[in-house]
Amino acid sequence: MRGLIVPLAMAVAATAVAAVAFIRRDLGAPLVRLPSGPHRLSRDATNIPLWRVPVLRGLYERRLGLLAWSAGMAALAAIFVALTKTIVEVLLSLPALLPYLSIFIHQQLYPAVLGYTYFDVAELMFAALAITYVARWSAEDTDGRLEVVLSEPISRAGVVLERMAVLVVAGLVIAAVSGLTLFYASHQAGIDLSSQRVIAASAMLVPFALVFAGAGSLLAAWNPRAALALVGAFAFASYLDNELATIYKLPAWVHDLSAFKLFGTPLLTGVDNRSLALMLLLALAGLGSSILVMQRRDVGA
Repeated sequence: MRGLIVPLAMAVAATAVAAVAFIRRDLGAPLVRLPSGPHRLSRDATNIPLWRVPVLRGLYERRLGLLAWSAGMAALAAIFVALTKTIVEVLLSLPALLPYLSIFIHQQLYPAVLGYTYFDVAELMFAALAITYVARWSAEDTDGRLEVVLSEPISRAGVVLERMAVLVVAGLVIAAVSGLTLFYASHQAGIDLSSQRVIAASAMLVPFALVFAGAGSLLAAWNPRAALALVGAFAFASYLDNELATIYKLPAWVHDLSAFKLFGTPLLTGVDNRSLALMLLLALAGLGSSILVMQRRDVGA
């Protein structure tokens, strides 16, 4: 009974807080206004050179988000290393489990546990990263920013390519920071990880995210108002595909449509070139289709 009451109480409390916050907040403004220094209103073009460089301007605009994602993924890596160390030590201290664990010892137990825990969470986080970028692309279409960009002029294909390039660079930065943290924290905890496997596994998160970004780019070009919900549903379906394909004995080609399945366990078994090629193919298919659709749709329609 307690397990039912506590979630219900949390839901009621959260709903009440949300209602109060909605009443007190002005439309288009945050609930809590952070103090800011005095500034002079200017309608002149900015002097910051990064705004004039493709890709870099997108990274500069999202610099705080990039910093937050990098710090969050690094913290997750450190936490999972500590949890893995504790879990494996507890398992190895149980004599009854030693005959079963001996099967995994030959495959390196610590990388196996990290591969099935941390990188499972990292996959979900990078899918969420791609979805947040899709949400931003959709918002640019509806709030008029895309129309301003196209009037510079920049081609529609150029807009799509730059969006994906920004995501690739941001993903590489986040993957590099989290991978370095994972390797350093593991070394400090006495866990021997292959540096090449850590680099490969961290780098695989980028094409993994591109699968969802490619689908989201196509949806944002087709119907920006529905893109966020649809790409979220696509990510959920991809996750279910990976979980249920084996249980229900679905065809291999259906299972291969799941980015979660294609990611595999690179920290334990290395990168599967076939899976990597399929992920890149899916991402390129979404990218190419989004360029074609973007050419045919009016902005804001």
